[in-house]
Amino acid sequence: MVKGTTEELFHSIENRIIALRMIAVDEEDFVYETALTVVFRQNYDAKQEFKRIAERISKSKAETQNRFYQLDDERSLQSRSAWLRIRRLKRKQMIQSREYVPKSGAVFDIPSNIKHTLSSISSTGLAIGLKELPSEETLPNVKSISSEDIEGVHASIESGVMTEASVSKDVFVFASLDMVGNRFVYKLTIKSCLETIITDVTSTIVAYPKECLHISSDYVKFQPRLEMGGFVNESFVFTPTKDCVEGNIVAVVSYVDHKDEVHTVQISPFVIRSVCDLLQPYESSLDEYQDVFRGLVGGADKINLRWNASVILDKAQTVLPLMNFYLLDVQKDIVDDRIYGQIRGFALGKYTEKRVAVLIKVTGALDEDECVAEVEVSGDDDAMFPTTMGEIADKIDAWICLQCGARLNPDQVMEIEVGGVLTCRYCSHTLTLDLYCRSDQKPRPRSLSGASAMGFEGVSTELVDTAPVSTSTPQEMTHESAMIIKGVSVLRGCELVGAKFEYKVKVKNESKSVITNVAVTIVAYPRDCLTLVGSPAKVMSRVEIGGFRSPGFTFIPTKDCVRGGIVAAVTFIDYQDKTHTIHAKPFTIRSVCDLLKPVKSTPKKFELSLQNFDGTSEEYELDWNPAVLFRRAEHFLPSRNFYTIDARVSVEEGIFRGTIRGYAEGKYTQSKVAVTITIEGNENENTSQVKVASFGTDEAMLPTTLEDLRKGIDSWVCLSCGAGLNATQVRKIKRNTVIECQHCGHSLNLTLYRK
Repeated sequence: MVKGTTEELFHSIENRIIALRMIAVDEEDFVYETALTVVFRQNYDAKQEFKRIAERISKSKAETQNRFYQLDDERSLQSRSAWLRIRRLKRKQMIQSREYVPKSGAVFDIPSNIKHTLSSISSTGLAIGLKELPSEETLPNVKSISSEDIEGVHASIESGVMTEASVSKDVFVFASLDMVGNRFVYKLTIKSCLETIITDVTSTIVAYPKECLHISSDYVKFQPRLEMGGFVNESFVFTPTKDCVEGNIVAVVSYVDHKDEVHTVQISPFVIRSVCDLLQPYESSLDEYQDVFRGLVGGADKINLRWNASVILDKAQTVLPLMNFYLLDVQKDIVDDRIYGQIRGFALGKYTEKRVAVLIKVTGALDEDECVAEVEVSGDDDAMFPTTMGEIADKIDAWICLQCGARLNPDQVMEIEVGGVLTCRYCSHTLTLDLYCRSDQKPRPRSLSGASAMGFEGVSTELVDTAPVSTSTPQEMTHESAMIIKGVSVLRGCELVGAKFEYKVKVKNESKSVITNVAVTIVAYPRDCLTLVGSPAKVMSRVEIGGFRSPGFTFIPTKDCVRGGIVAAVTFIDYQDKTHTIHAKPFTIRSVCDLLKPVKSTPKKFELSLQNFDGTSEEYELDWNPAVLFRRAEHFLPSRNFYTIDARVSVEEGIFRGTIRGYAEGKYTQSKVAVTITIEGNENENTSQVKVASFGTDEAMLPTTLEDLRKGIDSWVCLSCGAGLNATQVRKIKRNTVIECQHCGHSLNLTLYRK
């Protein structure tokens, strides 16, 4: 456990909450005893750290106090959710191994105390881990679950999983959403489970409901590195443009591992449905309220609740004002031991000022914890009705403080259920079981999981087999040789235009349907020597069948020596609303000569400069006649931005020897670079010994200069003007066909290149 500063304790608690989220999410690695041990250990250690924080923080620090409460609620919720997942996977394992055959209505009794649990599992590894914890440590709030309930939990979890992908074991990512003022803050928490550092962690928003939301922040966030076992939070801000916000936020996270391989983790679409957060109370009369109900369209939803009718009315009376409704009236009548009540509220949209009227009718027995609630919504915009009804139903069915409406976490609910007295953190109201129950049967909300204080988490998935690597050449874009996802291919290319590198990605759709929300993201590039101009991502609304898009990215060098790889990832959504990702093959840039400018000098000054330069050289043999090769070098060196100091040629006893020297400096740092090329060989043979030496003030530029010159000397060029020849021209020359240079008109044939 951490014993540092308050901020370090908070950070440790957040890490433990992430660990609870990660428990029992992967069936392949699930071990029942291990999972239980982790739940208890993380939960207990987090509670101890909360105690230390509580001793330090002052109640006058509202911001710190709220953070304390939110994290404690999240710990409780995630602990309970982890326990539910463990029970579900354990039951599934038992069914698969035929240790257990489920029966309808069967009940799984879950022990509430670890000491009681130890007696039945003393021979397992779980006991060893649990004996270290205090005997009073309790399990999460799950008293007993019927088989139908577990099947329901299983179904709800499965529905959110992307069937084409598997759970990422290396990097765990989950999403959450908060309303801050009038804005939605979508947060991604990225947790590394690797034992090595990962780099270029890039989070991209692929899709969001553009008809009702506007993204107010960059839709790409970047972290240069993430330490092993560390985590980071990335936030994206959305501003509503309508009163009813409904749709999906889709995001992906890409990173580069220690092997320089690119990975993409997908988060299942985060569903936003919100109306009440975007309303404002409208003080109205009953006559106007009735006019809205009579004159406008509406909808209704009837719900069976496991709460006493009087309690539901009390909760609705607390909740509606918190949902920005003006409370018109509350009616409650008791007839023949039955409760009949109704509550009416009125509001306006903050953006469109469209009216929304709500009527909640509740009926149920006086002394029973069961009732029927009917929620009716009417107004000017029927698109707001389903979301409004869903929000109201969720809030009146939850455990809340009846005074201030704050939602209770599972630990607080358990304390009330066992007869304890709870004081609300926010309003200091005293809460006891008799406020919520009117019989021996305890209330039970329909939802077993409950909403998270940090939002609803997404399912982390990583594309493995479905994320092929595309291949292409620097000169022209070619079809990839790897597998293509549903007929969608990704190609890439890069060229130097002036003093800028223009990198393009071509997304070609040869599938049988339109693809949408096509996001091309630059995941990594050599940031020490290049600067990206503009956004690191381009999002295109759609690519039609048989169509393509080629977004471009501009990089400006910041050094004279550019060396590294540009990595891009393409994410898109198909007609089934499934997200796919393709990684483009890294494009390697090695360039010095393109970023040089000639420097005039005399042979004497040149030789004096060499005395102060560092140098390196390499020798190799080429299948070219030495005289032809030298003529080529004479044209090539100036084309690579070197000033030719001198060129000397001699032939002795049939042996050709030629030396050419050049001088240049960097455009950005003015670092000097000098080269000497020596070519030697029999003047009547097609073999040459070549030695290239480079000298300069910046050692980092020398190896790349040698590599660049070697490629150029060994290429086919016009021996008159030095222009490069394309593949077709080279094939014709090799067939001894005479061709004409497209640039200078000089006639070229094989005898000019071969003896």
